[in-house]
Amino acid sequence: MDQFRVFRAIGMSFKAWFANFIPFTILAGVLYAPVIIWVVGLPGSSAGEGGEDAYLKFFERGTYVLVGLSTLLAPMITQRVIQYLNGQKSSMLTSIKYGMRGILPALILAGVTNIVQLAPFGGILGAIITCYWFVAAPAAVVENLNPVTALSRSATLTQGRRWPIFGLCIMVTLIIIGVALIWAVPMLSKHDQSPSELLSSLKQMSIMLVVTICVFQLFTGIVQAVSYSLLRGDKDGVSNDELAKVFESTARHVSRSSSTPRSPRSSSRFARAVTMPSPSTRASSICASRRTRSRARAGTRSPRRSRRRCAPRSISP
Repeated sequence: MDQFRVFRAIGMSFKAWFANFIPFTILAGVLYAPVIIWVVGLPGSSAGEGGEDAYLKFFERGTYVLVGLSTLLAPMITQRVIQYLNGQKSSMLTSIKYGMRGILPALILAGVTNIVQLAPFGGILGAIITCYWFVAAPAAVVENLNPVTALSRSATLTQGRRWPIFGLCIMVTLIIIGVALIWAVPMLSKHDQSPSELLSSLKQMSIMLVVTICVFQLFTGIVQAVSYSLLRGDKDGVSNDELAKVFESTARHVSRSSSTPRSPRSSSRFARAVTMPSPSTRASSICASRRTRSRARAGTRSPRRSRRRCAPRSISP
């Protein structure tokens, strides 16, 4: 039975979000703090003329800032989501540390999709690229891959599942749009507003825009981590327990190497032990060289006699 199904991924993502609501909200608040400070500093209802220009600049430039900050959010929560799916907990600092691996793939995905959308039919091309590279950031976080390999790994994992992933992205987008319309429709329905009321409405819209994008990107990051776990189960037969053990083995390896550093002398001995051939290998190579020399001298001597002459000799290590 296929583990990756759209409604299953949505349900597991909501469970992971509600179980980690407070730490994820704090992380999102810290990441979006520059934009929040920017919005708070925008002119309010008491500002005079020219306050609309500040909001126009925010809607033009602030969107790119929000997209850039959003790419950092999804990789930083991947490790904690994977641990939650396995029934374990991990600190946010650990999740952020592992999340550094997936920042570059997430930036590449965001940059390519935004650039492609400037072209005709760019929205369709952006959706196709997203379906290919949907789990690139979780793959980089869990498997410790470089950006190019992570994008290729995502294309491999999503093969045969891209239509469900497309439907998953549509469902997430519709959920966020429905939430946004709840507060946007009453604001847009107001007419004949005074300048002070208009500035107050623009400030409310700016705040809600930041909150909506933050919620959308946070939930999308959770969905990506859950989808990666389900796709690994379908493609590789890997369970959540095995995915979680990847982080545990990495932590043990790092702690062991940091707690017992190797001295230069011991490391050189280790290198020599690895590169030097074993005694049996040295014996066989010496024996083969003797056979070659004996054949060259004898010319007509049979290989059996040379082997009999060489066999009784033993080479000590």
